[in-house]
Amino acid sequence: TVKAKELMDKGYITKVKIKRILLNHNNYEFAENLKMVAARDKKACYDLECAKIQESDDRLIIINKIVSECKQNTLVLFHNTEYGEKLLAHLEKNNPDKIFHYIDGKISNKKRTPIKAMMENTDVVNVLVASYGTLSTGVSIDAITNVIFTQSFKKAQLIIQSIGRALRLHPDKKFAYIFDLIDVFNTDSYIARYSLKFKNILADHGDKRIKIYEDEEYPYSTIEINLKDI
Repeated sequence: TVKAKELMDKGYITKVKIKRILLNHNNYEFAENLKMVAARDKKACYDLECAKIQESDDRLIIINKIVSECKQNTLVLFHNTEYGEKLLAHLEKNNPDKIFHYIDGKISNKKRTPIKAMMENTDVVNVLVASYGTLSTGVSIDAITNVIFTQSFKKAQLIIQSIGRALRLHPDKKFAYIFDLIDVFNTDSYIARYSLKFKNILADHGDKRIKIYEDEEYPYSTIEINLKDI
């Protein structure tokens, strides 16, 4: 087994920098409700958290800020098609200087092929909003520099494959950047969150991804954004 760090050091893949972005929702009432639901049904708790983040306009603003600052081709990954379409509409409206593309399970392979070809063009900034299922495996686009995880997951294989979308070598790419969004509901501070008995599921997924990053020896940093300050 060869770790990603060894491949990066030998120049076989692009060097990567992972930026963990903790989105602090500061919604204590919602967090308390989650705690009660999780005690009975963790799947129901997870569904509630996912629905909550998908209705957050402040969260869209943060994603848009990331995309707006990306000066090279970018992949925006989502799970839920409804959220993917919402992301596309918001990002396209607010970034007229970029070319947007969209792929989910309903887009045929015939239509996907020219989109993938356009993503190799570095004369403009292309942004592909796509579902994890359609872009995690079997896709080779060398010119993707940035990948944004807009929705949570914890499966190691999916995480490594998703990061891999940005690791192919390209002459216009020195580093690949992964933006990992983690949603926290129950505290003002990421550090203080560890003193609590209950940790919301999406935050827990974010912590599990750290273990994967460390196992693969990917360098990562963490910042916290208070959504009430947006």
